[in-house]
Amino acid sequence: KVSFQDINALNKFTNSNTLVIATGRNSNTFSFFANQYKLAYTYVILCNGALIQDQNQQTILKHAFKQNKDISRIFKILDLFKDESICVSLSFENSTFYIPKWKSESYEHVMANLEYEVIGICLEIIDKNETIINAIYKQLLKITTLNIEKNNQYIDILPEGVSKKSAIEELIDINKWDKDSIHIIGDSYNDLSMFEINDNSFMINNNIEELNSNANNVVDSISDCIAMINNE
Repeated sequence: KVSFQDINALNKFTNSNTLVIATGRNSNTFSFFANQYKLAYTYVILCNGALIQDQNQQTILKHAFKQNKDISRIFKILDLFKDESICVSLSFENSTFYIPKWKSESYEHVMANLEYEVIGICLEIIDKNETIINAIYKQLLKITTLNIEKNNQYIDILPEGVSKKSAIEELIDINKWDKDSIHIIGDSYNDLSMFEINDNSFMINNNIEELNSNANNVVDSISDCIAMINNE
């Protein structure tokens, strides 16, 4: 949930600065979010780095899984956990395919209907059982041609080399930005890769020391962070 104060601070900031939003959301769920809050931005990084779009929802860059056999291997791993409650979302450039609960027959159905390039797969382990989450994560890490990221009860599966960090670096290259002039704000595990870009890192305080210790600055809100940046 985003406060009015944070949205107001972001929109004022965008009047004279470049704002890039990096999220695990796909294009559909982000559009709803952006419209709900009337959010102004310059670029949005979607699916944790697999898709970059501008403020007009025009695609700048897209990274898709190169081989369906990788997707097939993912689904075969899910079959090992078919008795668990696992939601599966497949993200495409402009749409999403959602499976509320993975079943053995889901595999054949999905593989027979893959008409578009898959750019990201998100698993949600409904009961948040850490033992199951870690077991699935460990199995997925065996597929070395993918990037696997774990965030609470979610596991994001991305094409090889794709992350929020890689997407920021692509935008730096396209726009010829000075990387040391960029400020990076995060609030969760899938933001940590971006903190490797420079020392201007801010973590929204969530009382998780493992996260807070990765940032050079810990703040209580986005608006507090922007105030700090404006005062530099």
